[in-house]
Amino acid sequence: LNMKRTMSKGLLFLAAAHLLHLSPLSARPKLTYAWQEYYKGAFRKAEGKLRDYTRDTVTAEAHFLAAKLEPDGERAKEFLEKALEDPARGEFFRRALVELSQYHIASKNYAGVLQLKEHFPAFFEKKSFNPELAYYLAKSCRLLGRRELGLKFSEQILTSYPAHPVAGWAALEKGLGFLDTKKPEEGIGEFRKLVA
Repeated sequence: LNMKRTMSKGLLFLAAAHLLHLSPLSARPKLTYAWQEYYKGAFRKAEGKLRDYTRDTVTAEAHFLAAKLEPDGERAKEFLEKALEDPARGEFFRRALVELSQYHIASKNYAGVLQLKEHFPAFFEKKSFNPELAYYLAKSCRLLGRRELGLKFSEQILTSYPAHPVAGWAALEKGLGFLDTKKPEEGIGEFRKLVA
């Protein structure tokens, strides 16, 4: 009886070890190697390491790296959109949101940034507020003629994150927003503050 228990424990241990070997955690080092190759500029090697990783698991991070390695803008956008399907919504989810916002701004699809906000509102405001996303939203709102909303997001960045690298751009956006709302004095005031 004692021997059976010991055998059962041993078999359970082997099964657990086998499952751990197949888990996403065990695949993690492969993705680390992919990033290392990416930062060395060895993009083909990075693609190979990424393929090894995605045989075991696919995460927002894997899709994000795939987007960085993809030379075609449309394909890169597709990978970034796939990254947003990851329910974990961690760091690479947020980075994918930022890159997609940049993509929409660059392609003058300002409504695309507003659609991202509609799908993932917490990342543009409230608990998961991201100043960079808020800046792209402020810019898109101004360029779509929704100046008051754009001013709100610029002000939120300047009030809550005055030392963030994007704060200077938010101040510029706020000044442009005031110029667009026929308040040139306030806009010039914002530009003077920015220069000072």
